[in-house]
Amino acid sequence: MELHNSIKALVIEDDREMANLLKRIIGNKFSFDVEVAYDCATARRRLLEQDFDIVTLDYRLPDGAGLDLLDEITEGGGDHPPVIMVTGHGDEDTAARSFRSRASGYVVKDAKLPEMLVDAVEKAIAEISLKRVERELLEEKVFIEDALNGLPDLFAVVDTEGKFFRWNEKVSEITGYTKAEVSNMNIVELFREEDRPRLVEGMQRLRDEGYAIDEVVLETKQGEHRYYELAGRMLRNYDGIPVGYSGIGRDITERVKEREELKRYRGEAEAAGKSSEGRYKSIFALTPDFVFLMTPEGRLLEVNKAVVDRMGLPAEEIISTSVMDYVVVEDPSQVLEAFKTVNEGREVKGLEVPGKTTRGPVHLYDVNATPIIEDGEVVGILGLARDITSRKRAEDELKRLNRELEGYAQTVSHDLKSPLTAIKLAADHLGQLLGGARQRRGPRLRGETGRRDPQGQHQPGGGADRGPAIARQGRPAAGGGLRRGRPRDRDEDNRGA
Repeated sequence: MELHNSIKALVIEDDREMANLLKRIIGNKFSFDVEVAYDCATARRRLLEQDFDIVTLDYRLPDGAGLDLLDEITEGGGDHPPVIMVTGHGDEDTAARSFRSRASGYVVKDAKLPEMLVDAVEKAIAEISLKRVERELLEEKVFIEDALNGLPDLFAVVDTEGKFFRWNEKVSEITGYTKAEVSNMNIVELFREEDRPRLVEGMQRLRDEGYAIDEVVLETKQGEHRYYELAGRMLRNYDGIPVGYSGIGRDITERVKEREELKRYRGEAEAAGKSSEGRYKSIFALTPDFVFLMTPEGRLLEVNKAVVDRMGLPAEEIISTSVMDYVVVEDPSQVLEAFKTVNEGREVKGLEVPGKTTRGPVHLYDVNATPIIEDGEVVGILGLARDITSRKRAEDELKRLNRELEGYAQTVSHDLKSPLTAIKLAADHLGQLLGGARQRRGPRLRGETGRRDPQGQHQPGGGADRGPAIARQGRPAAGGGLRRGRPRDRDEDNRGA
């Protein structure tokens, strides 16, 4: 039904009653979108303006012959809609001429017209469906071929014997063999003679285990050798029967060279002195920090035991992976900038990078990196990473406590501000009152205390020095002349206070 609803039909018929009949039959039976053209000129214009899936064409039209228009529609045998010839003058010659011009069907205007037209349209629908499937398959094929040809690696599909069935352009580009030559070759013929038994064993492992990886040497048509890592998978049909293998090959020549170069470095270090190497290996193995040696591009060449323990993987699986596989950052620009700095021959210190492992949460590491320079070129990078997750948590906790203390201090300061202000105002007021009382009591104190000293000697003004002290104390001094003063003076003092 979805196909029918998406089909457009064009009825080319000069007789309006017949045109309406054809339109009703097609529209009602198949629910097509049907348009009508009453002459050749209108039909040509409609066919240029729109894409129709089915066309019914009258044998005779006012401005031309239907067969001539049929030739125009099907010219060249390219993509064109199926055309059903409808004629009132049915004969074998006309039918034969119509089919030679690639007509999809032939219907005579008689009592069987409705039945014959429905059969012809159903046949046309089948043709349309087939063409659409073919078009979709072609588009899918082109898409897959473009995707495979865009791969930087070799890709091939072979049968169970190893004969090539399908491959991408890289196979011919790298090996130097033409497509015709590859189509007649077995996949093992692309590799070095001594590696071919391993390839046969690898295909057997594919059959038994379903997946396999091998390192082999590819030999080009010109005799050049390149190291390749092959990864393959068994292909099965709908019934689960093995029908072939698919494989992808990645050039690891540079990786192998780096590996050989590292071996050379180790050999030189061993020749320079086994004792120093022993000390180096002890430090390298026993340090709790993560120590690793990598290429200038970041591919790991050697790691210490701490890395192996934290990663939870064998050292063999960690070696040759990229250090970026373990970095957890949304924006890697900072890490890439550090690589750039080290490759320029400068050290990187204090780079904080979050890293992941195969188990446990993400940890934060403080990373230092030192370039290994030989003949003026950076040939490797020595890295040291220390887990600072706990330290950062403690720092964050300390910052949080400081923020809470600052907030608490601000709150206490605000709460104490009003009481302290009131106390200060009360103290100032009390000082003023005491100062006024001292001034009022000063003359009397001088008069009373200036009569006699304890030895009975007259001391004019002798109490002048004691008066202020008595006033500051707020009470009579023991043994002073105030004991002989009048009660009225004490009442006045109390009132003043």
